[in-house]
Amino acid sequence: MKKKILIGILVLALVFTLGKNKIIEIFVERSCTSILGAKLDIRSMRIGILRTAIDIRGMKLYNPEGYPDELMADIPGIYVDYSLPRLLKGTVHLKELKFYLKEFNIIKNSNGEVNVNSLKPVRTKTNGKKMEQQEKDKTPDIEIDILYLKADDVFYKDYTKDPVEVQDFKVGINERYENISDPYTLVRLIIARVIRNTAASGLINVPMAEVQKVMGSVYQVGASAVEGTTGTAGKLVKEAGGTVKALREGLGEAIAGPFSREGSGKQ
Repeated sequence: MKKKILIGILVLALVFTLGKNKIIEIFVERSCTSILGAKLDIRSMRIGILRTAIDIRGMKLYNPEGYPDELMADIPGIYVDYSLPRLLKGTVHLKELKFYLKEFNIIKNSNGEVNVNSLKPVRTKTNGKKMEQQEKDKTPDIEIDILYLKADDVFYKDYTKDPVEVQDFKVGINERYENISDPYTLVRLIIARVIRNTAASGLINVPMAEVQKVMGSVYQVGASAVEGTTGTAGKLVKEAGGTVKALREGLGEAIAGPFSREGSGKQ
């Protein structure tokens, strides 16, 4: 009898864990879609039961209709360490956000329209804080203490030319930023940083008032191995029913390596 009760408790715990992950995954997808004004999908999300950490894998941002390419951004991994007490009070306070952008596609279609300009944080002239206030009922408050940003490739494709002009920019970004106070500034910072020094930089007009303040806190991040990041994420995956092997094959490859706390130096 006791054995049956124990098995029942374990099954309920597993269902709760899987259900919780899926519910929050849907919430994150919808919130990000609302903020960006573009379709976004997440392949998987793991949420620690005991540790305040979230592991997101396989995030993809898609272009709106009217563009020949489907994908705008390939984001293999995001790691978040959040504050539970602040979350219970209605504020999303992220102690750390590790964001890996593998590929960002800037598309100029045959009509001369650029896909990135369709994103809500770019097409509006309102600054991030005012936008956040206007959409208070749609998105939660958010505070980010530290952002680790890694980006690999930016592709620019110009469909007004025949044949189509394609340029690949190896941006190689490994940087650390501090004190981001709203989601729109986060999006604008990432876009402004990755398009800098590319052929498309003059085609995209990102509102920069809040972004410039954050850019003043930039640190270059070394490529040495990260002790601590893999350990924290490893415990997270184990708690959520995964394995350390899954961590090494997934998040370890996608995020951990580039985001070292060691070897950093302020610009």
